[in-house]
Amino acid sequence: MAEQDFYTLWHETTKTQSIEWTKEKAKVVLETWQRKFTEVVNGMTNSSSVDHVYAFSSTSLLDIMKEFSDVSVVRVAFGYVLMVSRT
Repeated sequence: MAEQDFYTLWHETTKTQSIEWTKEKAKVVLETWQRKFTEVVNGMTNSSSVDHVYAFSSTSLLDIMKEFSDVSVVRVAFGYVLMVSRT
């Protein structure tokens, strides 16, 4: 479910009347739920089991992309020095 759908679903219910329900809050709730769901499912795998089940969601993908998009200045500089020294 997308954040717009989630927002619309809970927009005029008694559970959200007292918290000023917005699309941003719906997004935070969805992302939090997806992270917790992924954590629980990934934690359920038994090490002695042959089958392994891994949960995946759009939030998981965004977390992975964010983690691998962080650029280390030290690594980039070291790589540049290695390239220049080989020529």
